Amino acid sequence: MAASVKGWDKLQKKFKTLDSTLQGRILENSVVAGALLIQNAVIVKTPVVSGTLKRSIHIGGHTDMSPGFQGHDLGIKEQSDNKVVLSIGTDVEYAPYVEFGTKRQAAQPYLRPAFDNQKQSAVNEISVALKEQIDKVL
Repeated sequence: MAASVKGWDKLQKKFKTLDSTLQGRILENSVVAGALLIQNAVIVKTPVVSGTLKRSIHIGGHTDMSPGFQGHDLGIKEQSDNKVVLSIGTDVEYAPYVEFGTKRQAAQPYLRPAFDNQKQSAVNEISVALKEQIDKVL
């Protein structure tokens, strides 16, 4: 996912003046802000039979940000002062069958369409959150 941010060079200079621990925390918080948009879209698109699948959707490594979460944290999270990788998904074992279908059940995609519909909004949210947090600290 690529995006351009207006005023990025100026923002990057400010960002580099911060302590590396603070950089990592600001970057992670900003990425989580964007990921929440995708997570919410996934939840809305998730087909419901019992509700277990819908309640299990969360941001890996950030189950504290998933109200009503049921299941085990995916735990997929990578963070440094200049990189954050998060996952959005579920540990419910039948989730892939719902997304991709089976011989007996038609696919009911919910993850990929939600990501595709929200990725640009997520990038925009990350940019806004990054700028706000850097300006707040400085």
